[in-house]
This record gives sequence, C-alpha cells and structure tokens, in this order.
Amino acid sequence: MNEAVVPAVINPDPEIAERDRVRAIEAAMEALSSGPHFAKVDLARIDWFWGGIYARAILIPKGCILTGRIHKFPNMNFLAFGDLEVAHGGEIVRVQGPKMVLSPPGTKRVARAHSDCMWITFLPTHENDPEVCERLFTAASEEEYQQFLALSRAEMPKCLS
Repeated sequence: MNEAVVPAVINPDPEIAERDRVRAIEAAMEALSSGPHFAKVDLARIDWFWGGIYARAILIPKGCILTGRIHKFPNMNFLAFGDLEVAHGGEIVRVQGPKMVLSPPGTKRVARAHSDCMWITFLPTHENDPEVCERLFTAASEEEYQQFLALSRAEMPKCLS
C-alpha cells in the first residue's frame, strides 16, 4: 500500500503557509499518481463570456481530489451542484451546492468531491480567450505570484475589479 506523508510546513505568513500545504498535497498526489489507486483526470471545462464577465465552470467527478492555481485577484465562485470538502482559510469546509464562495487574492485550494460537482468562477474582464484569462487571473507557482505582487499598480494587468 502506498502511503503519502504530507510534511508540516512552517511559514510565518499564514496565507503562504496555506499555499505551501496545498503544494505539499500536490506533491504527494503526484507521487501517488503512478500507483494503481490514483489517476490524473482532465476535468471538463465550460467557458462563458458576456458583458465583461468570464465564467469558467469545471465539472468535478465524485471521488476526485483536486487543487487549483493561485488567484491573483478576489473572485466569486459558485458551486452550482454537488458536495465538496474544500480547504479554505486554514479549515476544511463542507460546501454543498448551490452555494456562493468568495475568494480573496492569494487563494490556492485543495478540494475533495463527495458527489459530481460543477464549480464556476466568475472573473471581471473583457478578455475572451480562456488561456489569456488564466494567465491574467492566476499564477502557476508561488514565485510567479510573488513576482505579480511586486509589480507596481501601473504595471498590473487591467482588471475590472
């Protein structure tokens, strides 16, 4: 049997410490993904653009454990249907749809689906290319997020929020 050990992460900044814990879970999941009990899945995604809003929906199958990228800006998320456990603000929160969830900047989550779910993130932008939106609104790594934070306000990407 494969056992993953998620190390305790000590960081004086609680926001960074939470992202460090999620990255430790990602590393454990990556190590287990080559075994017989875990498999990587590509989540179905639906993109809607209308009136300065980009809505990005992902369909999460029951039993899936997933992590997200780091959000650069505050955003609104809507669990349209389903039942998720989500690491949020240092706690594990059970969320059952329909439910609105607000995310502050710097959010990086891990979640486990107890049923099939649809998670929708709403982002204010006139951009209509999903890949460009992903780069504008999220960071793939802590280093990328810290570089984003170091930008002056004049250099930051244009966001409607």
